[in-house]
Amino acid sequence: MSSIRNLAVGLPIKNGHILAQVGHDAVKGTDYLRAIGGGIEVSETAEEALRREFLEELENELGAVQLLGVIENIFRIRGKTRA
Repeated sequence: MSSIRNLAVGLPIKNGHILAQVGHDAVKGTDYLRAIGGGIEVSETAEEALRREFLEELENELGAVQLLGVIENIFRIRGKTRA
């Protein structure tokens, strides 16, 4: 099994709307929505990573951040186990 890659992702909510990124599954040929964020660097907290990712991807600084939980997502794709 591959090593687990830690990610910090967020779903900003404004006026009852959620902002998400669109991804594409090349195998299925379908689009999907995913939370915004990315990998946590060494010595970085999840909140620091989330703030950095929002700056990099959206050029936007986050206000208040609330940790909602931790999810382990281990799956198989193209016959290989991924995390």
